[in-house]
Amino acid sequence: MLTKEQIANAVANLKDNRIIILPTDTIYGLSSIVNSTNKIRINELKKAEKNKELITLFSKYKQLKNVVKIDKEIKKFIKTHQNTTIILKTQNGTIALRRPKRKDLNKILNQVGLIYSTSVNTHGEPPLFSQSELKKFHKTVNLYFDQEYNAAPSRIFDWENKIWVR
Repeated sequence: MLTKEQIANAVANLKDNRIIILPTDTIYGLSSIVNSTNKIRINELKKAEKNKELITLFSKYKQLKNVVKIDKEIKKFIKTHQNTTIILKTQNGTIALRRPKRKDLNKILNQVGLIYSTSVNTHGEPPLFSQSELKKFHKTVNLYFDQEYNAAPSRIFDWENKIWVR
């Protein structure tokens, strides 16, 4: 778990529109407030296609009110499939959503709203796990580290087509 000080600093960095590295339920993620500029910035850091879609983390369903409709069936799926990202149809396309279990991450989300999260790596390469690798990823990105992970990224389910993507 992140300390109170780490949480406060992460919130401040996100509110300042910075890209940071946060622990998630599975791996460390490059994170920022959700907006089109930050999506491009994150993808540039990863050397990925600049408009590649990213996973959006949320802590409360009311954060999604103006983004996508979440019915009882979807809520039940999210609750029973932990560490799973769900792709939902929106008015403008699709969105990939995940509701983390981590209390520290939810404290951050409660204060800043929706954030992007994507694996810390160059596109096409394996995710970074160790503190030393994560620190070296990019000099402008602050790392909020609590422990080393050696897990797989979240599973991904396409709700519209009812198939597992990953």
